Formats: sequence, structure tokens, C-alpha cells
Amino acid sequence: MKERKFPKEDDIVFCTVSRIFPTTIFCTLWGGQEGVIPISEIAPGRIRNVRDYVKEGKKVVCKVLHVDESKGHVTLSLRRVTSKERKDMLESFKKENNAQAILKNFSSKTGVKIDDHILGSIEEKHGSLFNLFQISLEDKNNLADLSVKDPASLEVLYGLIKERVKPKKVRVFLELEIKSSLPDGV
Repeated sequence: MKERKFPKEDDIVFCTVSRIFPTTIFCTLWGGQEGVIPISEIAPGRIRNVRDYVKEGKKVVCKVLHVDESKGHVTLSLRRVTSKERKDMLESFKKENNAQAILKNFSSKTGVKIDDHILGSIEEKHGSLFNLFQISLEDKNNLADLSVKDPASLEVLYGLIKERVKPKKVRVFLELEIKSSLPDGV
């Protein structure tokens, strides 16, 4: 049985609204745990109707206020999430979904299945599967962390990564001053 990992306090988590009551909202976190958003943490000010803010099945970004692992309770807040945190979380969620789609496509093409414990170790080492794919664009040898033995399968995976993951574009602005003491200039 897979151990359920609880988020830490002040973590930003992605969850799906599962049930709505007049004073609370129940959400299913990405890891499978259930969280509760009290009415005071939905939005600042008076809330007349909770359904004006959320609907069942809606994906929301929340901040973890309190975790009680012994009881399995996770208290969340919608209103304490800044727009930057929300944007960053949605972006990382999209990237992770892209990485999962690449793995699914890879498994269907080659028949090679990546174990969950290997994916867990990749998440600990690189932060996320998408980060591993990004750094593997620069150096294919980083894909060895996936423990795929067949070189042909690795080439298929590398091709899928090149097709679906674009390297980060970075602009560098630099002011350069060149002086020369020679009479004919630089």
C-alpha cells in the first residue's frame, strides 16, 4: 500500500472541489488526501453564497494552513494565495501533466513501464519529472535516472522529450565598454 504524504503548513497545493456545504468546502488534494476550506478562508469580506466562488469539480489552488496527520485533517485557504503563487502552481501543474503525457506516450510506444518508486526518487532528486526532462535536453545521460536499460527505448524517450519540451528562453542584456590605447582603435 502506498503511503499518503501530507503537505506541510504554508505549502501551496492544487486540489479539486469535491463537496460544498454552506460553511465549508471539501477538496481532494493531488496526493489523494481530503482537505477542508472553512468559509472564513474562501474570500475576504462577507460571503453570501459559497457557490459564487467555487463549484464542484473545479480545480483550485490553496494554501495549507494546518495539518493534523493523526486525524488526517488538512485545513486549506483560498484567500491567502497570491496571484503569483496561483499562476506558478498552475504552470507547474501543466508542466507535470505534460511530463506524464510524455511517459504515457513512451510506455505505449515501447511497452516499457516506469515504476512509481523510481518516479518518487526522481521527484526528490530533481524536483519534478519535467525538470529532469528539461535538463536531459542538454545532456541525454540524465535519463539514466529513469532506469531504462534498452538504448533504443531511451532514444524514443529522448525524441518525445525533444518534441514536447522546449528549452527555457533566456534573454541576457549586457552593457560592454571596450577601450583601446592603440592609435588605430579596437
